[in-house]
Amino acid sequence: MTTTVAERAAQAQTPTTAQQTAAQQTTDAQAEARRLTFMATIVAMMITVATMAAVGVVTSIPALLLASAALTITTVGVGLYTGLTMLPLR
Repeated sequence: MTTTVAERAAQAQTPTTAQQTAAQQTTDAQAEARRLTFMATIVAMMITVATMAAVGVVTSIPALLLASAALTITTVGVGLYTGLTMLPLR
């Protein structure tokens, strides 16, 4: 039985189940890596802001307190936005 050029092209473009499974596993691994990177960054920001706030309270430096408050607001905003964006990826 002879196949036409169009049939051969259609057959060549159809991914196999193994290819689809491998692609899905790669996508899952990438999503997990993004989540891990995000969590590590947010934890680092949390530690930085807590340290700044503690030093600001102990030394009573208003600029440090205001900077830690601004960083806190920014970190919370970024954390909420990114967390809600990544929620459907679970």
